[in-house]
Amino acid sequence: MQDVKLVHMHVEGAGPHMHPSVQKAFRAVNLFTGANGRKAVNEGRADFVPIFLSDVRGGSDNADDNHNNHSC
Repeated sequence: MQDVKLVHMHVEGAGPHMHPSVQKAFRAVNLFTGANGRKAVNEGRADFVPIFLSDVRGGSDNADDNHNNHSC
């Protein structure tokens, strides 16, 4: 694989897709970032897009949404 872009809200754990050894295969786009993603963002190996949780369509606050619009 090469140039796979992973857009995610929150990553638990080490975040192996942000490790320097796989930077040609994966590019993380963090909507929220924690300690596991900051180094990659600061070194330019990942992107950070600040958002408000209320801007995310189909989030957990829409429990009655039968369309399952979880496109993030």
